[in-house]
Amino acid sequence: MTVDDSNAEGVVEVARFFHIKWLIDVARHYLACHLSWKNYSLVLHLADQYVLGDVRSAVLSYIGNAFMHFSTRPKFLRLQFEALHDLLAEDWFIAATEWEVLQAVLRWLQHDPAEHSVHRVSLLQLIRFPLLEPSELDSLGTDVTEISELADLIKEARNYHNVPSQRCLYPSSRTAARGSVPYLVLYSGMDNNNVVEYRPLIADPSADIIREEVTTEFLEIAFEFAAVAVFGDCLFIAGGYSHKQWCSSPAFYSYSPHRRCWTELSVMHDPRVSHALCAADAVGLYAVAGINHHVDELGFDREIYLDTVELYNPRDNLWHDAPRLPFAVFNVGAAFCSGRLYVTGGISDNPEHSVPVAHVQCCRPTDNGWTILSDMLHERHSHSIVSSHDKLYVFGGLTADPADTMGFVSQLETEVYDPVADQWTSLVPVPSSFGRIHSLSVTIGEQIILLSSFGKEHFCLHEFDEENGCIAEGQPCGAFIHKMAVFDASFPSCKLQELISSPA
Repeated sequence: MTVDDSNAEGVVEVARFFHIKWLIDVARHYLACHLSWKNYSLVLHLADQYVLGDVRSAVLSYIGNAFMHFSTRPKFLRLQFEALHDLLAEDWFIAATEWEVLQAVLRWLQHDPAEHSVHRVSLLQLIRFPLLEPSELDSLGTDVTEISELADLIKEARNYHNVPSQRCLYPSSRTAARGSVPYLVLYSGMDNNNVVEYRPLIADPSADIIREEVTTEFLEIAFEFAAVAVFGDCLFIAGGYSHKQWCSSPAFYSYSPHRRCWTELSVMHDPRVSHALCAADAVGLYAVAGINHHVDELGFDREIYLDTVELYNPRDNLWHDAPRLPFAVFNVGAAFCSGRLYVTGGISDNPEHSVPVAHVQCCRPTDNGWTILSDMLHERHSHSIVSSHDKLYVFGGLTADPADTMGFVSQLETEVYDPVADQWTSLVPVPSSFGRIHSLSVTIGEQIILLSSFGKEHFCLHEFDEENGCIAEGQPCGAFIHKMAVFDASFPSCKLQELISSPA
Protein backbone atom coordinates (compact mmCIF):
# COMPACT_ATOMS: atom_id res chain seq x y z
CA MET A 1 0.00 0.00 0.00
CA THR A 2 1.26 3.51 -0.78
CA VAL A 3 0.34 7.02 0.21
CA ASP A 4 -1.57 8.92 -2.46
CA ASP A 5 -4.01 11.83 -2.48
CA SER A 6 -7.08 9.62 -2.10
CA ASN A 7 -6.29 7.16 0.71
CA ALA A 8 -3.91 9.38 2.72
CA GLU A 9 -6.10 12.44 2.80
CA GLY A 10 -9.14 10.27 3.45
CA VAL A 11 -7.61 8.79 6.61
CA VAL A 12 -6.42 12.08 8.03
CA GLU A 13 -9.66 13.94 7.14
CA VAL A 14 -11.74 11.42 9.08
CA ALA A 15 -9.39 11.63 12.05
CA ARG A 16 -9.39 15.43 12.13
CA PHE A 17 -13.17 15.73 11.52
CA PHE A 18 -14.09 13.56 14.48
CA HIS A 19 -11.20 14.76 16.68
CA ILE A 20 -10.41 11.14 17.51
CA LYS A 21 -6.97 11.02 19.11
CA TRP A 22 -6.39 7.33 18.51
CA LEU A 23 -7.40 7.71 14.86
CA ILE A 24 -4.99 10.64 14.48
CA ASP A 25 -2.27 8.35 15.84
CA VAL A 26 -3.34 5.72 13.30
CA ALA A 27 -3.08 8.33 10.55
CA ARG A 28 0.41 9.28 11.72
CA HIS A 29 1.55 5.64 11.70
CA TYR A 30 -0.20 5.13 8.35
CA LEU A 31 1.84 7.90 6.78
CA ALA A 32 5.04 6.67 8.40
CA CYS A 33 4.69 3.00 7.51
CA HIS A 34 2.89 2.96 4.16
CA LEU A 35 4.47 5.82 2.26
CA SER A 36 5.72 5.12 -1.21
CA TRP A 37 9.41 5.75 -1.85
CA LYS A 38 8.73 8.72 -4.13
CA ASN A 39 6.49 10.79 -1.88
CA TYR A 40 8.58 11.84 1.14
CA SER A 41 7.75 15.49 0.48
CA LEU A 42 4.03 14.68 0.10
CA VAL A 43 3.98 12.89 3.44
CA LEU A 44 5.55 15.88 5.21
CA HIS A 45 3.12 18.22 3.44
CA LEU A 46 0.14 16.16 4.61
CA ALA A 47 1.51 16.00 8.14
CA ASP A 48 1.87 19.80 8.26
CA GLN A 49 -1.50 20.41 6.61
CA TYR A 50 -3.39 18.23 9.08
CA VAL A 51 -1.21 18.99 12.14
CA LEU A 52 -0.37 15.36 12.77
CA GLY A 53 2.72 16.04 14.83
CA ASP A 54 6.24 14.90 14.12
CA VAL A 55 5.52 12.52 11.24
CA ARG A 56 8.95 13.28 9.77
CA SER A 57 10.63 11.62 12.78
CA ALA A 58 8.29 8.65 12.49
CA VAL A 59 9.07 8.29 8.77
CA LEU A 60 12.87 8.44 9.21
CA SER A 61 12.78 6.15 12.24
CA TYR A 62 10.72 3.64 10.29
CA ILE A 63 13.08 3.74 7.28
CA GLY A 64 16.10 3.30 9.57
CA ASN A 65 14.64 0.31 11.41
CA ALA A 66 13.47 -1.28 8.16
CA PHE A 67 16.64 -0.42 6.23
CA MET A 68 17.83 -3.94 5.44
CA HIS A 69 14.28 -4.97 4.58
CA PHE A 70 13.93 -2.24 1.95
CA SER A 71 17.41 -1.26 0.81
CA THR A 72 17.86 -4.38 -1.34
CA ARG A 73 14.50 -3.95 -3.07
CA PRO A 74 13.91 -2.04 -6.30
CA LYS A 75 11.65 0.57 -4.67
CA PHE A 76 14.55 1.74 -2.49
CA LEU A 77 16.20 3.07 -5.65
CA ARG A 78 13.22 5.41 -6.12
CA LEU A 79 13.57 6.92 -2.65
CA GLN A 80 13.64 10.71 -2.76
CA PHE A 81 17.07 12.26 -2.24
CA GLU A 82 15.74 14.40 0.61
CA ALA A 83 14.66 11.34 2.58
CA LEU A 84 17.96 9.50 2.08
CA HIS A 85 19.96 12.64 2.88
CA ASP A 86 17.98 13.37 6.05
CA LEU A 87 18.34 9.77 7.23
CA LEU A 88 22.15 9.89 6.85
CA ALA A 89 22.74 13.49 7.92
CA GLU A 90 20.90 13.19 11.22
CA ASP A 91 21.49 10.73 14.02
CA TRP A 92 18.87 8.09 13.23
CA PHE A 93 19.27 4.44 14.08
CA ILE A 94 19.88 2.36 10.93
CA ALA A 95 19.50 -1.40 11.18
CA ALA A 96 22.57 -2.16 9.09
CA THR A 97 26.34 -2.03 9.29
CA GLU A 98 28.01 1.07 7.90
CA TRP A 99 29.34 -1.04 5.02
CA GLU A 100 25.78 -2.05 4.15
CA VAL A 101 24.71 1.60 4.35
CA LEU A 102 27.54 2.56 1.98
CA GLN A 103 26.63 -0.18 -0.51
CA ALA A 104 22.98 0.90 -0.46
CA VAL A 105 23.99 4.51 -1.16
CA LEU A 106 26.20 3.42 -4.06
CA ARG A 107 23.33 1.38 -5.53
CA TRP A 108 21.03 4.40 -5.24
CA LEU A 109 23.60 6.63 -6.97
CA GLN A 110 24.11 4.13 -9.80
CA HIS A 111 20.38 3.61 -10.40
CA ASP A 112 19.69 6.88 -12.23
CA PRO A 113 23.10 8.50 -12.91
CA ALA A 114 21.63 11.42 -14.83
CA GLU A 115 19.50 12.46 -11.84
CA HIS A 116 21.39 11.01 -8.87
CA SER A 117 25.06 11.70 -9.70
CA VAL A 118 24.75 15.34 -8.63
CA HIS A 119 24.23 14.04 -5.08
CA ARG A 120 27.29 11.72 -5.02
CA VAL A 121 29.62 13.88 -2.92
CA SER A 122 26.97 15.17 -0.51
CA LEU A 123 25.74 11.64 0.28
CA LEU A 124 29.13 9.93 0.50
CA GLN A 125 30.38 12.64 2.87
CA LEU A 126 27.69 11.42 5.28
CA ILE A 127 29.14 7.91 5.47
CA ARG A 128 30.82 7.29 8.84
CA PHE A 129 34.03 5.81 7.47
CA PRO A 130 35.57 5.04 10.91
CA LEU A 131 32.72 2.55 11.44
CA LEU A 132 33.93 0.49 8.49
CA GLU A 133 36.22 -2.42 9.31
CA PRO A 134 39.88 -2.08 8.15
CA SER A 135 39.31 -4.73 5.46
CA GLU A 136 36.30 -2.78 4.22
CA LEU A 137 38.33 0.43 4.02
CA ASP A 138 40.93 -1.45 1.98
CA SER A 139 38.28 -2.69 -0.42
CA LEU A 140 36.81 0.71 -1.24
CA GLY A 141 36.59 1.22 -4.98
CA THR A 142 37.98 4.10 -6.98
CA ASP A 143 34.44 5.45 -7.31
CA VAL A 144 34.89 6.42 -3.64
CA THR A 145 38.63 6.80 -3.03
CA GLU A 146 39.20 9.13 -5.98
CA ILE A 147 36.70 11.69 -4.74
CA SER A 148 38.92 14.47 -3.38
CA GLU A 149 36.28 15.64 -0.89
CA LEU A 150 36.44 12.24 0.82
CA ALA A 151 40.24 12.00 1.17
CA ASP A 152 40.43 13.47 4.68
CA LEU A 153 37.49 11.39 5.89
CA ILE A 154 39.06 8.14 4.68
CA LYS A 155 42.43 9.12 6.16
CA GLU A 156 40.75 9.83 9.50
CA ALA A 157 39.15 6.39 9.42
CA ARG A 158 42.48 4.65 8.72
CA ASN A 159 44.15 6.50 11.61
CA TYR A 160 41.23 5.55 13.87
CA HIS A 161 41.91 1.86 13.22
CA ASN A 162 45.71 2.04 13.09
CA VAL A 163 46.05 3.36 16.68
CA PRO A 164 43.36 1.60 18.77
CA SER A 165 44.50 3.13 22.07
CA GLN A 166 43.70 6.63 20.78
CA ARG A 167 40.11 5.95 19.76
CA CYS A 168 38.89 7.19 23.13
CA LEU A 169 40.49 10.61 22.52
CA TYR A 170 38.46 11.54 19.48
CA PRO A 171 34.79 10.78 20.05
CA SER A 172 32.71 12.42 17.34
CA SER A 173 29.55 11.91 15.36
CA ARG A 174 31.57 10.00 12.74
CA THR A 175 32.89 7.47 15.26
CA ALA A 176 29.56 6.94 17.04
CA ALA A 177 27.04 4.31 16.05
CA ARG A 178 24.03 5.76 14.29
CA GLY A 179 21.16 6.55 16.63
CA SER A 180 23.28 6.27 19.78
CA VAL A 181 21.64 7.37 23.02
CA PRO A 182 22.98 7.31 26.61
CA TYR A 183 22.35 4.14 28.61
CA LEU A 184 22.96 3.14 32.19
CA VAL A 185 24.77 -0.17 31.74
CA LEU A 186 24.71 -2.88 34.40
CA TYR A 187 26.86 -6.03 34.30
CA SER A 188 25.83 -9.02 36.35
CA GLY A 189 26.77 -12.68 36.51
CA MET A 190 29.60 -14.96 37.50
CA ASP A 191 32.29 -17.17 35.96
CA ASN A 192 32.65 -15.34 32.62
CA ASN A 193 28.94 -15.48 31.82
CA ASN A 194 27.55 -12.00 32.16
CA VAL A 195 24.20 -10.41 31.47
CA VAL A 196 24.53 -6.82 30.32
CA GLU A 197 21.48 -4.64 30.85
CA TYR A 198 21.12 -1.33 29.00
CA ARG A 199 18.68 1.08 30.65
CA PRO A 200 17.83 4.12 28.48
CA LEU A 201 18.46 7.50 30.08
CA ILE A 202 16.22 9.49 27.75
CA ALA A 203 12.48 10.03 27.95
CA ASP A 204 11.70 8.16 24.74
CA PRO A 205 8.71 5.82 24.68
CA SER A 206 10.33 3.78 21.90
CA ALA A 207 13.49 3.17 23.96
CA ASP A 208 13.51 -0.28 25.52
CA ILE A 209 15.54 -1.94 28.26
CA ILE A 210 17.96 -4.18 26.36
CA ARG A 211 19.55 -7.32 27.80
CA GLU A 212 22.44 -9.20 26.23
CA GLU A 213 24.34 -12.29 27.30
CA VAL A 214 28.08 -11.78 27.05
CA THR A 215 30.94 -14.19 27.67
CA THR A 216 34.31 -12.81 28.80
CA GLU A 217 36.22 -16.09 28.93
CA PHE A 218 38.61 -14.85 26.21
CA LEU A 219 39.95 -12.19 28.61
CA GLU A 220 43.07 -13.00 30.60
CA ILE A 221 41.27 -11.74 33.70
CA ALA A 222 38.01 -12.54 35.46
CA PHE A 223 35.85 -9.56 34.48
CA GLU A 224 33.90 -9.71 37.73
CA PHE A 225 36.97 -8.74 39.78
CA ALA A 226 38.53 -6.19 37.42
CA ALA A 227 38.30 -2.42 37.87
CA VAL A 228 36.52 -0.38 35.17
CA ALA A 229 36.25 3.27 34.15
CA VAL A 230 34.78 5.13 31.18
CA PHE A 231 37.14 7.43 29.28
CA GLY A 232 35.95 9.17 26.12
CA ASP A 233 33.59 6.75 24.41
CA CYS A 234 35.32 3.57 25.63
CA LEU A 235 35.09 1.34 28.68
CA PHE A 236 38.50 0.44 30.15
CA ILE A 237 39.13 -2.69 32.21
CA ALA A 238 42.22 -3.15 34.38
CA GLY A 239 43.66 -5.84 36.62
CA GLY A 240 41.71 -8.23 38.82
CA TYR A 241 42.34 -11.95 39.12
CA SER A 242 43.98 -13.97 36.37
CA HIS A 243 42.09 -17.01 35.10
CA LYS A 244 45.23 -19.13 35.17
CA GLN A 245 46.34 -18.96 38.81
CA TRP A 246 43.82 -16.63 40.45
CA CYS A 247 46.62 -14.20 41.17
CA SER A 248 46.62 -10.44 40.60
CA SER A 249 46.94 -9.49 36.94
CA PRO A 250 48.38 -6.42 35.19
CA ALA A 251 46.14 -6.94 32.12
CA PHE A 252 44.43 -3.92 30.55
CA TYR A 253 41.71 -3.75 27.89
CA SER A 254 39.35 -1.29 26.28
CA TYR A 255 35.86 -2.00 25.02
CA SER A 256 34.15 0.01 22.29
CA PRO A 257 30.38 -0.04 22.97
CA HIS A 258 29.37 1.03 19.46
CA ARG A 259 31.73 -1.36 17.62
CA ARG A 260 31.15 -4.14 20.19
CA CYS A 261 34.85 -5.02 20.18
CA TRP A 262 37.62 -5.51 22.75
CA THR A 263 41.21 -4.28 22.38
CA GLU A 264 44.13 -5.57 24.47
CA LEU A 265 46.37 -2.67 25.53
CA SER A 266 49.69 -2.28 27.38
CA VAL A 267 49.74 -4.01 30.74
CA MET A 268 50.16 -2.12 34.01
CA HIS A 269 53.53 -2.08 35.75
CA ASP A 270 52.06 -3.80 38.82
CA PRO A 271 49.55 -6.65 38.93
CA ARG A 272 46.58 -5.40 40.97
CA VAL A 273 43.34 -6.51 42.55
CA SER A 274 41.10 -4.55 44.94
CA HIS A 275 42.40 -1.36 43.33
CA ALA A 276 40.76 1.75 41.85
CA LEU A 277 40.67 2.81 38.21
CA CYS A 278 39.87 6.47 37.68
CA ALA A 279 39.42 8.53 34.49
CA ALA A 280 41.21 11.89 34.65
CA ASP A 281 39.56 14.32 32.24
CA ALA A 282 41.72 14.49 29.10
CA VAL A 283 44.85 13.26 30.92
CA GLY A 284 44.28 9.50 30.92
CA LEU A 285 43.45 6.88 33.54
CA TYR A 286 44.91 6.27 37.00
CA ALA A 287 45.35 2.81 38.52
CA VAL A 288 45.56 3.31 42.27
CA ALA A 289 46.99 1.04 45.01
CA GLY A 290 45.42 -2.42 45.59
CA ILE A 291 46.96 -5.81 46.31
CA ASN A 292 49.52 -7.87 44.41
CA HIS A 293 48.34 -11.36 45.26
CA HIS A 294 50.86 -13.82 43.86
CA VAL A 295 52.53 -17.19 44.40
CA ASP A 296 56.20 -16.90 45.38
CA GLU A 297 59.06 -19.09 44.18
CA LEU A 298 58.38 -21.56 47.02
CA GLY A 299 54.76 -21.95 46.02
CA PHE A 300 53.29 -19.92 48.88
CA ASP A 301 50.48 -17.40 48.43
CA ARG A 302 51.62 -13.84 49.16
CA GLU A 303 49.72 -10.59 49.37
CA ILE A 304 51.63 -7.33 49.00
CA TYR A 305 49.70 -4.15 49.71
CA LEU A 306 50.54 -1.54 47.07
CA ASP A 307 51.33 2.15 47.45
CA THR A 308 52.01 2.53 43.72
CA VAL A 309 49.99 4.68 41.35
CA GLU A 310 50.19 4.55 37.55
CA LEU A 311 48.86 6.89 34.87
CA TYR A 312 47.87 5.46 31.50
CA ASN A 313 48.33 7.74 28.49
CA PRO A 314 46.26 6.56 25.49
CA ARG A 315 48.42 8.72 23.19
CA ASP A 316 51.43 6.43 23.58
CA ASN A 317 49.60 3.35 24.97
CA LEU A 318 51.94 3.30 27.98
CA TRP A 319 51.65 3.37 31.76
CA HIS A 320 53.73 6.00 33.54
CA ASP A 321 54.67 5.93 37.23
CA ALA A 322 52.94 8.55 39.36
CA PRO A 323 54.06 9.53 42.89
CA ARG A 324 53.66 6.75 45.45
CA LEU A 325 50.97 7.09 48.09
CA PRO A 326 52.05 7.89 51.65
CA PHE A 327 51.16 4.32 52.66
CA ALA A 328 50.09 1.07 51.00
CA VAL A 329 46.34 0.55 50.89
CA PHE A 330 43.54 -1.29 49.07
CA ASN A 331 39.78 -0.83 48.52
CA VAL A 332 40.25 2.94 48.28
CA GLY A 333 37.96 5.46 46.66
CA ALA A 334 39.44 7.56 43.85
CA ALA A 335 38.03 10.54 41.96
CA PHE A 336 39.40 13.28 39.70
CA CYS A 337 38.16 16.75 40.57
CA SER A 338 39.35 20.19 39.36
CA GLY A 339 42.61 18.82 37.96
CA ARG A 340 43.54 16.69 40.99
CA LEU A 341 43.34 12.99 41.81
CA TYR A 342 41.82 12.38 45.25
CA VAL A 343 42.27 9.08 47.11
CA THR A 344 40.12 8.34 50.14
CA GLY A 345 39.81 5.64 52.79
CA GLY A 346 40.66 1.98 52.26
CA ILE A 347 42.50 -0.59 54.36
CA SER A 348 46.10 0.32 55.15
CA ASP A 349 49.13 -1.88 55.79
CA ASN A 350 50.19 0.41 58.64
CA PRO A 351 49.40 -1.34 61.95
CA GLU A 352 49.02 2.04 63.64
CA HIS A 353 46.15 3.01 61.33
CA SER A 354 42.52 2.28 62.05
CA VAL A 355 40.79 -0.40 59.97
CA PRO A 356 39.56 1.03 57.67
CA VAL A 357 41.13 4.50 57.48
CA ALA A 358 39.58 7.94 56.98
CA HIS A 359 42.69 9.42 55.35
CA VAL A 360 42.53 11.65 52.26
CA GLN A 361 45.29 12.78 49.91
CA CYS A 362 45.44 14.47 46.52
CA CYS A 363 47.93 14.87 43.68
CA ARG A 364 48.03 16.75 40.38
CA PRO A 365 49.45 15.03 37.28
CA THR A 366 52.49 17.34 37.42
CA ASP A 367 53.15 16.95 41.18
CA ASN A 368 56.08 15.01 42.62
CA GLY A 369 54.21 13.97 45.75
CA TRP A 370 50.90 13.86 47.57
CA THR A 371 49.21 16.55 49.63
CA ILE A 372 47.70 15.28 52.88
CA LEU A 373 44.20 16.68 53.42
CA SER A 374 41.67 16.64 56.23
CA ASP A 375 40.44 13.17 57.11
CA MET A 376 36.92 12.15 56.25
CA LEU A 377 34.52 12.33 59.16
CA HIS A 378 34.02 8.55 59.00
CA GLU A 379 36.33 5.60 58.29
CA ARG A 380 35.34 3.46 55.30
CA HIS A 381 36.54 1.22 52.50
CA SER A 382 34.97 -0.11 49.28
CA HIS A 383 32.95 3.10 49.15
CA SER A 384 31.72 5.37 46.38
CA ILE A 385 33.26 8.78 45.73
CA VAL A 386 31.78 11.13 43.13
CA SER A 387 33.02 14.46 41.77
CA SER A 388 30.19 16.91 41.11
CA HIS A 389 30.18 20.72 40.87
CA ASP A 390 33.78 20.93 42.15
CA LYS A 391 32.95 18.98 45.30
CA LEU A 392 33.46 15.37 46.34
CA TYR A 393 30.59 13.27 47.64
CA VAL A 394 31.32 10.07 49.54
CA PHE A 395 28.72 7.36 50.06
CA GLY A 396 28.47 4.02 51.78
CA GLY A 397 31.10 1.34 51.78
CA LEU A 398 32.04 -0.68 54.85
CA THR A 399 33.32 0.28 58.28
CA ALA A 400 34.49 -1.59 61.37
CA ASP A 401 31.87 -3.63 63.20
CA PRO A 402 31.84 -2.43 66.82
CA ALA A 403 30.65 -5.88 67.91
CA ASP A 404 33.31 -7.80 65.99
CA THR A 405 36.86 -6.46 65.67
CA MET A 406 37.45 -8.73 62.66
CA GLY A 407 34.27 -7.82 60.80
CA PHE A 408 32.69 -4.98 58.85
CA VAL A 409 29.22 -3.47 58.62
CA SER A 410 27.63 -1.07 56.15
CA GLN A 411 28.75 2.54 56.55
CA LEU A 412 25.53 4.58 56.50
CA GLU A 413 27.09 8.02 56.87
CA THR A 414 27.29 10.31 53.82
CA GLU A 415 29.59 13.32 53.56
CA VAL A 416 30.74 16.02 51.14
CA TYR A 417 34.17 17.62 50.74
CA ASP A 418 34.91 21.21 49.77
CA PRO A 419 38.45 21.28 48.27
CA VAL A 420 38.73 25.06 48.64
CA ALA A 421 38.04 24.99 52.39
CA ASP A 422 39.56 21.51 52.91
CA GLN A 423 36.45 20.69 54.91
CA TRP A 424 34.14 17.70 55.21
CA THR A 425 30.45 18.12 56.05
CA SER A 426 27.99 15.41 57.07
CA LEU A 427 24.87 14.87 54.97
CA VAL A 428 21.71 12.86 55.57
CA PRO A 429 22.68 9.25 56.42
CA VAL A 430 21.66 6.38 54.18
CA PRO A 431 18.53 4.64 55.51
CA SER A 432 19.49 1.22 56.88
CA SER A 433 16.71 -0.28 54.77
CA PHE A 434 18.82 0.44 51.66
CA GLY A 435 21.47 -2.07 52.70
CA ARG A 436 25.07 -1.50 51.61
CA ILE A 437 25.96 1.32 49.20
CA HIS A 438 28.59 -0.09 46.81
CA SER A 439 31.60 1.59 45.25
CA LEU A 440 29.77 1.53 41.91
CA SER A 441 28.31 4.92 41.01
CA VAL A 442 27.82 7.11 37.94
CA THR A 443 26.98 10.71 37.18
CA ILE A 444 24.46 11.55 34.47
CA GLY A 445 24.22 15.28 33.95
CA GLU A 446 22.95 16.56 37.28
CA GLN A 447 22.15 13.06 38.57
CA ILE A 448 24.27 10.85 40.81
CA ILE A 449 23.17 7.21 40.59
CA LEU A 450 24.19 4.81 43.37
CA LEU A 451 23.89 1.06 43.76
CA SER A 452 22.93 -0.72 46.97
CA SER A 453 22.29 -4.33 47.92
CA PHE A 454 21.39 -6.85 50.57
CA GLY A 455 23.67 -9.77 49.84
CA LYS A 456 24.42 -10.68 46.21
CA GLU A 457 20.90 -11.14 44.92
CA HIS A 458 18.94 -8.01 45.85
CA PHE A 459 20.26 -4.83 44.22
CA CYS A 460 18.62 -1.40 43.88
CA LEU A 461 19.43 1.83 42.06
CA HIS A 462 19.12 5.13 43.95
CA GLU A 463 19.44 8.77 43.00
CA PHE A 464 21.24 11.30 45.19
CA ASP A 465 19.67 14.75 45.39
CA GLU A 466 22.42 17.37 45.80
CA GLU A 467 19.91 20.06 46.71
CA ASN A 468 18.61 18.36 49.86
CA GLY A 469 21.66 16.14 50.42
CA CYS A 470 19.82 12.84 50.68
CA ILE A 471 19.41 9.63 48.70
CA ALA A 472 15.97 8.83 47.31
CA GLU A 473 14.72 5.27 47.53
CA GLY A 474 15.21 3.60 44.19
CA GLN A 475 14.07 0.58 42.22
CA PRO A 476 15.21 -3.06 42.10
CA CYS A 477 17.57 -3.82 39.23
CA GLY A 478 18.62 -7.46 39.32
CA ALA A 479 21.14 -9.73 41.02
CA PHE A 480 24.92 -10.29 41.14
CA ILE A 481 25.70 -6.84 39.71
CA HIS A 482 29.43 -6.19 39.68
CA LYS A 483 29.90 -3.31 37.18
CA MET A 484 27.99 -0.14 36.37
CA ALA A 485 28.77 2.50 33.72
CA VAL A 486 27.19 5.07 31.44
CA PHE A 487 27.92 5.20 27.73
CA ASP A 488 26.18 5.68 24.41
CA ALA A 489 24.88 2.66 22.51
CA SER A 490 22.56 2.03 19.59
CA PHE A 491 19.69 -0.46 19.35
CA PRO A 492 16.63 -0.91 17.16
CA SER A 493 13.23 -0.01 18.53
CA CYS A 494 11.46 -3.24 19.49
CA LYS A 495 8.09 -1.57 18.94
CA LEU A 496 9.03 -0.50 15.41
CA GLN A 497 10.50 -3.90 14.65
CA GLU A 498 7.17 -5.49 15.56
CA LEU A 499 5.42 -3.01 13.27
CA ILE A 500 7.82 -3.67 10.40
CA SER A 501 7.52 -7.45 10.66
CA SER A 502 3.71 -7.39 10.87
CA PRO A 503 1.77 -7.72 7.60
CA ALA A 504 0.58 -4.48 6.01
